[in-house]
Formats: sequence, C-alpha cells, structure tokens
Amino acid sequence: MYVSIPYLEEYMGHRNINCTEKYLRLAADSYDRIIDALTPLYNDMIKGGDADE
Repeated sequence: MYVSIPYLEEYMGHRNINCTEKYLRLAADSYDRIIDALTPLYNDMIKGGDADE
C-alpha cells in the first residue's frame, strides 16, 4: 500500500510524504479488503502489481 503514497501525495497537493501519512489510518482487519478492492483499479499503475506475474 505504501507504494501508492506518492500518487496520493501528488493528488492531494502535499509537499511531503509526512503530510499524506497523517491521513492513512488502516485497521489490520480491513487491510486485505482494501487491497482486494483497489488492485483492479490500480493494477497497471504500479509495476509488479499483477498477481499473475
């Protein structure tokens, strides 16, 4: 998930990653559900994101 932070940082207009990290609050039990939901949307954006590779 952290590989996506630079994209989020730019989208939100933050000057550095520390500002963006303040918005990230993930509960361990929801992490897998979030990854499953985002993978189809951003699979081509992040190198190595394809589970079939």
